Amino acid sequence: MPLVLNEEQNMLKDAAKEFCSANTQITQLRRLRDEQDETGFDRDTWAQMVELGWAGILVPEDFGGLGFGHMGMGVVMEECGRTLTASPLFATAVLGATAIARGGSDEQKTELLPSVAGGELLLALALEESPHHNPYNVATTAEKSGDGYKVTGSKKFVLDGHVANKLVVVARTSGAAGDRDGLTLVLVDGDANGVATTRTIMADSRNAANIELSGAEGALIGEEG
Repeated sequence: MPLVLNEEQNMLKDAAKEFCSANTQITQLRRLRDEQDETGFDRDTWAQMVELGWAGILVPEDFGGLGFGHMGMGVVMEECGRTLTASPLFATAVLGATAIARGGSDEQKTELLPSVAGGELLLALALEESPHHNPYNVATTAEKSGDGYKVTGSKKFVLDGHVANKLVVVARTSGAAGDRDGLTLVLVDGDANGVATTRTIMADSRNAANIELSGAEGALIGEEG
């Protein structure tokens, strides 16, 4: 069945196409690549994307977002893909925001989601631990410590992990690597003690990071397991 966009989604799509065609042409990505920009995206361009409301597309209106849903985000991501737009939109406003919106406590949503929608907070999902995608092959552990958790392990290919203010870390509170049960989300500050980040540049010039966690303290998102 073909997807049919409503009027609001079509307007969003047209605005995204116009913006990307004018502001994020492939020459921008090539410049960032050739200059080996330390951020990997243009901060002024990101600020304009935030101003357009894109960072809050998946954030509920109660928390300062647009609440347009994944269809709305999909049309924006499609237009960004046409010009290979370099931005933290996917890592922050899709992966990170969705994890908090669906699993976070009311306190976490109130504290974090408005900052995502406002562009003040960058997030990154730390999941992979090997060269191949395998979401159950997680050996990183999270152990209860006081009111929080201490996270220990290694993460690979963390998209925009080198600029993230907070990491959404997939860690194991029970079981062993390969088990489907026992996986838990823990929110860790990007500059917390016990977090060591090494930036890597992928073949497509996008930014990723390898992250070592050595007893880094974090807060639970959702429930254990």
